[in-house]
Amino acid sequence: MSTLAKRLTAERERLHLSPKSLGDMAAVADATQLQLEAGELEPTPYYWQAVSQLGVDVAYVLAGVRSSNVATTPREIALLDNYRHCPVLVQDEVSKNLAVSGRAWERSQEVDHG
Repeated sequence: MSTLAKRLTAERERLHLSPKSLGDMAAVADATQLQLEAGELEPTPYYWQAVSQLGVDVAYVLAGVRSSNVATTPREIALLDNYRHCPVLVQDEVSKNLAVSGRAWERSQEVDHG
């Protein structure tokens, strides 16, 4: 199995998906997904585009370097997906609330450790 195939499998597992689930969502046959993960086939650009939209860190799979803006847990993935599907006005408010609460948390840590 190639390093790329191992990292593709690791990404699928990180997302808590079965090979069938990832294949279905990426619009490839079950056998194709298994062949991709075994290193028997090379993914197409269409495949990379599809799996990137599902949360696969394509930079990691291809180069072994994690992207800094990739959700890594099911909770983060759900949060990011919900945020992306909100109207822009809601996204703006969520961003403001996170910025304010994040700074408040940082200040409380400074006081506790200060």
